[in-house]
Amino acid sequence: MSIVCLACCTTGLPKNSRQTPSRRLADYDCARLIGIEAVRTGLEGTVEDEFFVIVSLPDSPSIPNPEFHGITPELVATDGLPLAECLTRLRDFVGERPIYAHSASFHESVLEAECRRAGLRPALPPMQCTMTCQHATQTSAVGGRGGGLQPKYPTLAELAAAHQTSIVYDEPCARTRCLARVLKAMSTG
Repeated sequence: MSIVCLACCTTGLPKNSRQTPSRRLADYDCARLIGIEAVRTGLEGTVEDEFFVIVSLPDSPSIPNPEFHGITPELVATDGLPLAECLTRLRDFVGERPIYAHSASFHESVLEAECRRAGLRPALPPMQCTMTCQHATQTSAVGGRGGGLQPKYPTLAELAAAHQTSIVYDEPCARTRCLARVLKAMSTG
């Protein structure tokens, strides 16, 4: 049995991104999908295969912070593939395997918004979120609405540090390989 760790590369965050993911397509105009990275790992954490595609968008949105994901406007112009082809390749790569993502609701909502924009139907298994896994939530709590306490969900970098692994952003699939190492450490720790 293997799993898939997935991350979407976007042009930014959707409007109202601190709330439950929006279903309004206009909220995703500033969070366009420009890349998808994934790794398939065995239960022991060994990377079996990697997947990386750059998405070509017809309306060519600006790409702020290319140093974060390494995707530049030039790469989108030269290496970008149509969204439908990217999603078909992703679906073939994932198959029926469980998907894990850090902030899964974000990745699911971005993929859903792009599918709706293109008139496609998303066809991936539901994603499991590493932010809300039993061992991920930090014991410290932060104030919530109405004065109640809510758990503080760690960033991927915080999870990596807590499990003695590191994250770098300078190559394709770096985040998803780090996520795979974190999942392995969480399952053995």
